[in-house]
Amino acid sequence: MGEAGAQRYVFAWSPKAQRSLSADRNADNIGLYRILANQASAKARNAPDNVAGCAICDTVDGFLGSYAGLRVAGRFYGLASRRFFSPFIFAFLFIFSSPTFSSPERFMYMPAHFEENRPEVLHRLIAEQSFGALITNGPNGLDANHLPFEAEVVATGNDAAAAATDSTQSRLILRAHVARANPIWQEAATNPDALVIFQGPAAYISPTWYPSKHDTHRQVPTYNYMVVHTHGRIVVRDDESFVRGLVARLTRKMEAGEAVPWKMGDAPADFIKQMLGAIVGIEIEVTRLVGKWKLGQNKEAADRRGAAETLLGRSTDEQQAVGQAMLDAPPAF
Repeated sequence: MGEAGAQRYVFAWSPKAQRSLSADRNADNIGLYRILANQASAKARNAPDNVAGCAICDTVDGFLGSYAGLRVAGRFYGLASRRFFSPFIFAFLFIFSSPTFSSPERFMYMPAHFEENRPEVLHRLIAEQSFGALITNGPNGLDANHLPFEAEVVATGNDAAAAATDSTQSRLILRAHVARANPIWQEAATNPDALVIFQGPAAYISPTWYPSKHDTHRQVPTYNYMVVHTHGRIVVRDDESFVRGLVARLTRKMEAGEAVPWKMGDAPADFIKQMLGAIVGIEIEVTRLVGKWKLGQNKEAADRRGAAETLLGRSTDEQQAVGQAMLDAPPAF
């Protein structure tokens, strides 16, 4: 990849890359990572949402940071010779600076301007969109189960009010049940790691809704959406009291809007006992909560407003929810 290729994948809004090149003005030893800062900002603004921040950019960015650090150390110890910085050193740094090795905490692809990390906002989406997708990795590979979840925020300190907005003072517990015939609860004994995805409102965005499209024609279709990923470990709760309480609470929540809500006492006791025996409870203590609100924050204000107002004029609640969220979200630039 030549210099043009490097410019295509490495954006100057990456502070680490800028510091790396500033630390080593002899970047021609690398040969292909000189960045044009005055062009990259516009590139980041206009790039498709799935291009900026790509894995290649992360790899090169990490490589530059490692290389610059090694050059500084080499100068200090008098080792900065071309022989010392051999191709083997370059290969080692490039491989081990890749996201696979240097960023074990990476989860969902997340440009900074799409990140939503307010616990109360994430908890609210989970409560409103409680039908989640449970992703596990069993003996036959990845699997997905779609389940209604109960979510409980448990305060870890004495300040219950602070726990609602401060994730360091609370724990999020997810509870659900699966059919006893479903092997997931037995497979969790050997690999309890799990991901639960709660999908919020999502809507298609047409390029024609952006005013700038009619002047420059430099817009493409996309989807805007809100989603929460919860990571944790499954604990199996195979006892009737747990599943009875869980089913009763889920039923009360779902039946709340009915004129005559159904309750478990409406059915014969022996039938309910039989049904409860056919399910197994699971509990997940969330260890990582990731929210992504992709709402056009990287677009110009007029374009965001044009798309949002179009959605607000559409007929579905989901489209209108996305349109309002677009107006409420802060811009990235």
